[in-house]
Order: sequence, then structure tokens, then C-alpha cells
Amino acid sequence: MNVDQTRFTNKSLRTVQMAVKAWRQESALEILNGDWMTPVLPPAKSFGNILR
Repeated sequence: MNVDQTRFTNKSLRTVQMAVKAWRQESALEILNGDWMTPVLPPAKSFGNILR
């Protein structure tokens, strides 16, 4: 894929860099807080000790 490099300015690059930095911070906080591991489905019902 060829991209016309004259299409983007240094200001465009800086804007993308700032957006990526903010996204990384938000993602890191989600991981550290454990929010990324919220279960999608409720836990399976327990059938007691099935290894009798």
C-alpha cells in the first residue's frame, strides 16, 4: 500500500501520537483495575461434588 506522505503534516502525526497515548493509558487502567476480565456469561451452576 502506497501512502502519499505529503498528505500528512507533523501536526497530524502529533495528533495521532496523542490519541494513541491516551488509548494506551485507558487500556492499562482497565487491565490494572480488572475491568477487562468481567464475565460475559453467568457462572455455570454447581452440581456439587461429581467425583464420588
